[in-house]
Amino acid sequence: MVRDADRRRRKYGAKISPEAVGQRIAELRPQMIRAHDEDFAVYTELEQRVRQVVQAAGVPTFSIPYYIIFAKQLCRIRDAYTSATRAVEAGILYQVWQQRGLDPALLVKVAEVVGVAVAPPPYVPPPVPKVFRLDEGMLDVDVLG
Repeated sequence: MVRDADRRRRKYGAKISPEAVGQRIAELRPQMIRAHDEDFAVYTELEQRVRQVVQAAGVPTFSIPYYIIFAKQLCRIRDAYTSATRAVEAGILYQVWQQRGLDPALLVKVAEVVGVAVAPPPYVPPPVPKVFRLDEGMLDVDVLG
């Protein structure tokens, strides 16, 4: 049965009315608060453990937040992916933060605190053929020849 546009419009308007949305949020609010309270406790404990590991290594205070950010990003990867994808994503993240200047050995220790094994990703991009490079100084080179 095909419904006409006016009926669909009325139904959608009723669904997104401020009263209906407010009622749904009011019903779900206790569950949402409980879920976030649990998450906040877990992340607070994680941040404290990472801070202890990093401070024990003698890292300057201004660099500690970067290691905590790395740990939070690893948590997102840990919760979103499994097995091979997790390993590759964690390896890429490891390389990103290593290139930003963080200590590689300390990044591995932080990853152990989070519970994710990190290593450089196994994928190495192939070299770019000389034909496609623009650093030769000749921008009018025939691409095919």
